[in-house]
Amino acid sequence: MSNFVESSEHPLSIEGLKSRLVIGIAAILAGFVQLIVIIFGPLFGKNIIQYHFSDSSLIQLYGQEIVSLILVVPALIIGGILWIMRNDISTYLLAFSSGNIIYNGLTYGLFSDFAIPGNSERFSLLFIFLINVGLILVVTSYRAFNQKKIDYNQIKRKQITIIIIAFGTILTLFLLLWLKQVFEVTIIGTTNPSSIYEDNKNGFWLIKFLDLGIAIPLGFYSTYLLWKRSSKSFPLVILLYSFFASMIAAVFGMLITQFVFNDQSITFGNGVIFGLLTVVTWIVYIKLIIIRQSAIKKKKENSL
Repeated sequence: MSNFVESSEHPLSIEGLKSRLVIGIAAILAGFVQLIVIIFGPLFGKNIIQYHFSDSSLIQLYGQEIVSLILVVPALIIGGILWIMRNDISTYLLAFSSGNIIYNGLTYGLFSDFAIPGNSERFSLLFIFLINVGLILVVTSYRAFNQKKIDYNQIKRKQITIIIIAFGTILTLFLLLWLKQVFEVTIIGTTNPSSIYEDNKNGFWLIKFLDLGIAIPLGFYSTYLLWKRSSKSFPLVILLYSFFASMIAAVFGMLITQFVFNDQSITFGNGVIFGLLTVVTWIVYIKLIIIRQSAIKKKKENSL
């Protein structure tokens, strides 16, 4: 049954069915919760949920939520249904959406500047629910990826070298860009342009801590795992790139809306770096999916 999600429980057992139902229903509910949060927010003009965000932060939120509406909400709902049906495609969908809803939940809750009027704290349980389900889906996806043994050594060293150089170069530029802004704030007290920092100081530091403390180190670690070409590390590698692909899609959506609304906090250099990072990340992500599916197909043929 290589085209289905493997499980430690028998597929027809009560425990196996319960496990699939819990995860699947949680993913579906998260999809609808994310949809409700988007509809009730500023994107469609409802403003039932009013965030404590600056104008620049709201513009970025538009892009983030458009990506969630197009990619993440369908991935959660369809992924949850397919997970219950034991279809292996669900693993990709749930892994892709897991990091995004964690990021969304943190953004809604921690990006706030409470000096700005709003009422988003009234909906905090919805945001926490997204984070909780996202964490559950991260663990679930990793287990699912880990249960199918992949021959990672089939990737040619030349392909890996090109991927690592491209991704590592863009990631380094991303790191230097963020460090530049941090040093500007710590040395002169603000950024250039100043709106990057002054519009939302809390949001500025939240993003820097998440990216410099988690996302960028994980990015470099994933390139190291790619270089090793270890079959044991493959589940973590594809999980990380699922996370990167969904996150960079959200960031790219933010960039588009910032350019459309002529947001002064975005620069041409930022746009180029994140645009390149988006392209390279998605190329690697799609390549890893192709490798995994090819290995699953080969394993199935060998078992016949």
